[in-house]
Amino acid sequence: QTHVLIVVGLCCLPGIFSFTVPLPVPHLLSASRSRSCSAGLKSSGLRPPVSGPLTGFRSASLVRRQSSTSASGIVAKLPQDETEEARKNRAKAVQEASKSWKYTYDYNIKVPFLERMDGEIPSTETPSREWGVLAALALVRFLVSLLWISGNLGGLETRLRILLTLYFNFVRKLLFLSLKALVTLKPFLVVTELPEIIEGVFTEDIMKLRPEAVDNFKFFGLFDLEQYQAQRAKELGDDEAFCRKRVQGPNPMTLQPCTSETLSKLKMPAETKAAAKGRVLYCVDYGVVEKFGESLDVVSGLVKFSMGPVALFAAGGNTLEVLGIQPTKDMDMVTPKDGDKWTLAKTVFNSVDGDYHEGFVHLGETHLVMESVMVALHRTLPDAHPLYKLMHPHFEGTATINDQADSGLISSGGIVDQLVSQPIEKLNIDIGEHVLQTIKGDFSFPARLKNRKMDSVEFEFPYKEDGELIWDATLNWVRDYLSIFYGENGEKIAGDYELQNFIKEVSSTEGGKVLWMENYDNSLETLAGFLAAVIFTGSAQHAAVNFPQYSYMTFTPSFPLGMYAKPGLSADLVDFLPPIGKGLLQALVGALLGGEARDSDLLIVDCLLRLVLVADCFDGWQGCTTPSWGSTRTAGSRKAKSRTPSAGSRQPFESPKTRLRLGTSIAQLPTPRCSRARSRRASTSKRPWFPLLLRGTCRVDTAVQVSSVFLHR
Repeated sequence: QTHVLIVVGLCCLPGIFSFTVPLPVPHLLSASRSRSCSAGLKSSGLRPPVSGPLTGFRSASLVRRQSSTSASGIVAKLPQDETEEARKNRAKAVQEASKSWKYTYDYNIKVPFLERMDGEIPSTETPSREWGVLAALALVRFLVSLLWISGNLGGLETRLRILLTLYFNFVRKLLFLSLKALVTLKPFLVVTELPEIIEGVFTEDIMKLRPEAVDNFKFFGLFDLEQYQAQRAKELGDDEAFCRKRVQGPNPMTLQPCTSETLSKLKMPAETKAAAKGRVLYCVDYGVVEKFGESLDVVSGLVKFSMGPVALFAAGGNTLEVLGIQPTKDMDMVTPKDGDKWTLAKTVFNSVDGDYHEGFVHLGETHLVMESVMVALHRTLPDAHPLYKLMHPHFEGTATINDQADSGLISSGGIVDQLVSQPIEKLNIDIGEHVLQTIKGDFSFPARLKNRKMDSVEFEFPYKEDGELIWDATLNWVRDYLSIFYGENGEKIAGDYELQNFIKEVSSTEGGKVLWMENYDNSLETLAGFLAAVIFTGSAQHAAVNFPQYSYMTFTPSFPLGMYAKPGLSADLVDFLPPIGKGLLQALVGALLGGEARDSDLLIVDCLLRLVLVADCFDGWQGCTTPSWGSTRTAGSRKAKSRTPSAGSRQPFESPKTRLRLGTSIAQLPTPRCSRARSRRASTSKRPWFPLLLRGTCRVDTAVQVSSVFLHR
């Protein structure tokens, strides 16, 4: 009881401080999270969020930065422009780095992964103290939410068992781990133990507790989800909202024109055939998922069912209209006129859509694609190479997050295995094959739209419309950057042997397996397209499919990742839904992966880091403010050195309006005017734009941030 009171008190302190202490934290544009598939930008300006106004987005730096910060003051040069001595030093640096950065193909998903040397990723990629504290604060808030929620679960005996479980499996472990992290000054210990801590809470009592109504999944008090959960609850019976999810929801990547093969297996009633006649039809076909069948949940012992629904849509004016859903290959199509059966059919479809999103679209097409290129970058390019400076900031946090995913989330018996309907071993095999197929060809934004024949549609497609703006800005930026070093027509590309080694490594079947670049023609345009595709994947694409986990998928009935009733539509909706404990776990994971850091949390982080600075224990860690021009901090150094560019050196990012040092990531660009207008604090803040808790792969979120490159050049 004392421990509970201490934790509750600690959780209340931030709220008190937030009312009394001004916080110099800028509000990032919420478009990338509120507009679930895009940056929410039109040529005329920002578009309003679809699901109502949202708060600004704030966070802390994810990873410890040693090698990258020490290299930030180095002038970027091609190897052919260096002296013989400098070229030898660059070769030695690459050789040394390659010892820590090696490929492996033996993890849970058989794709190119960074091999963990002695079970650890490179020390430069470990989480920062800021991020570790934020993770701890999120867990504390989760504990308080669990205490609140447990008071409404089951009878008195069940509630007492849940409270005792929380104490022995969570409170005690969290307090011990927090004390250890404080003593050793390693708050990222909380991060490495995160999956185990979370799993310890969800025992048999919680995992088997069946819901009595949809409202049982409204976990009020959990990460400020009330407004999103209330909105998603209203949308359960809304066909327009169901269609909107296909073009601006968590997964806008599977809608495509219907093929004759798909139409031939649909058992459409006569009315649906008449409604579809003469119209342009679109489908989302998950028939291949049905092969997984039944699976046994490792924690609750309940049976989960995997279905293969196919949804049929028709373009109507500027919108989509859903005509019907066929839940399995053996069932007849269900239409909007079928009442409760129609609601169940949409729930079945959203369940499979959520599973496909998490495994294939989010993890596979963003995190794992970035991993392949990241390892090749570190193995072949020195810090001073222009491509290293351009690309390295966009891999911030990738190694850490992917390591946690492989060792905890997607392992047998892990969190994902507990949530999704498909057995994780078989699902991982399919995800691996999908990733290898993705990087086999051109995975740029325009190419992927064209491949599924969605590059020209007659209805409103926010993911496509906004994505095109971000893609164009990113591609132009990369092309201009490369032309500074390689010439307008790429004349110097053929002579850059380090670049050639990178291309060879990333495209090798024994390296990154990105076969897209296997027959690289040494053209500037091809190189710009490839690098822009990698940046887009780790930024805009990841933001589009990651942040809707918070606003859409934390309300389990909207996207139940597991189905707990046999195929057929005779049962009630709650019979299909997971146990309440599963819904709570899904809400927690969605909130951590796609959520936001509070002002009050950042205040605590700032205070703790100032104490650490006073104790002179902050060596080698990146601080909270944007580095000044040419500032450097070498690993283990106690003072930051300042380098001023030589008078005759060419600094391509310098302009009369702003000075951007070489290697500056797009995330560190000056705040756009529209962002300043949203927050008075933004105009005076020196805090850079950092990725969020468990965010993963990127530093670019919105078209406005990318476009600001052009505004300030």
